[in-house]
Amino acid sequence: MSVNHFALETRKLYSQLTRYLGATCLVLIALIHFHLWLQGYKNIPVVGILFLLNSITATTLAVVIFVLPKRLVGLLGALFSLATLLSLIESINFGLFGFKDSSRAPFVADSIVVEVVASICLILWWRMTPSRR
Repeated sequence: MSVNHFALETRKLYSQLTRYLGATCLVLIALIHFHLWLQGYKNIPVVGILFLLNSITATTLAVVIFVLPKRLVGLLGALFSLATLLSLIESINFGLFGFKDSSRAPFVADSIVVEVVASICLILWWRMTPSRR
């Protein structure tokens, strides 16, 4: 096995790993938001529907990444998880749509970890996947 072949195979492995881990984190984002929606966030004006939409969007992106691995979808998944993370930080620090969350609220730490990992993995996957020209 040549060095170039080994490097190519290693790159493919890392690409698949980041893709699957990123998509799995999107599923976790969906589950966390849906769980919180069921636990009462659905009763918060504006925020409730956004939690449900977040869950649906994260699930859709994860399925598409698993089934149809396209660079653009990876980038959209990364931007989505970054937007979700920034919304959480905004909600904790300043409030969002009239709702201020707490850093001690359920799943805040879990959400931050999962959203950061999803963002990093999907950005890496997007960068490792060759574009079609």
